[in-house]
Amino acid sequence: LKIPYPDSIEGYATLRLDGSSLLPVFQGKDRTEPASFMSGLSKHRMYRKGKYKINRMNGGVWSLYDVLEDPTEMFDLANKLPEVVKELADEHDLRFGKSTTYKEPLTR
Repeated sequence: LKIPYPDSIEGYATLRLDGSSLLPVFQGKDRTEPASFMSGLSKHRMYRKGKYKINRMNGGVWSLYDVLEDPTEMFDLANKLPEVVKELADEHDLRFGKSTTYKEPLTR
């Protein structure tokens, strides 16, 4: 479809869409997995790259999960791997805009 993407909606700037079609999946074909995923609104954000996922609720601090080893996200690794949290949070902010401030050391 050749539908133009708006620069803003009701006065709010729109973010660039960064995704790929699920059509191959629905057709029973393989689909190349994106290098990273982002989801959420201003107070709830999720960013995943590789096996790690950071998650932030209500503007709080980032949690970190290894989604391959812990797919149900039961074990927060943020205090154990603060360098991974910082790397992913910095990449998130660079790509999608700063939504939180990473605090050193990470406190809960």
